Amino acid sequence: MKSKVCVLDIDMQGVRQVKNTDLNPWSIFIKPPSLESLKQRLTDRKTETEESLNKRLSRAEEEIKYGTTPGNFNAVIVNDDLDRAYNELKEFVVDKVLKNKVS
Repeated sequence: MKSKVCVLDIDMQGVRQVKNTDLNPWSIFIKPPSLESLKQRLTDRKTETEESLNKRLSRAEEEIKYGTTPGNFNAVIVNDDLDRAYNELKEFVVDKVLKNKVS
């Protein structure tokens, strides 16, 4: 039987709900390098109004605080370099998840 990994892209409430199940999930918080860099990324896309940008940044600030609080996630990966972040994610999944999976 092949091991499979389910990947969810969920908000803080979703993380709390999944952690309160019998699934024993592994969780990784993908963190922007800074709020300033996140603001720049969102601004460069030219898809946000000033109001929606401010809402997203406010929510991101809360998520960063939650995501970097010890015990809330098994790992935190800073998304400042795509290749490095991808390799960290892959390493985590292989080393922590797949190798610890019950057969």
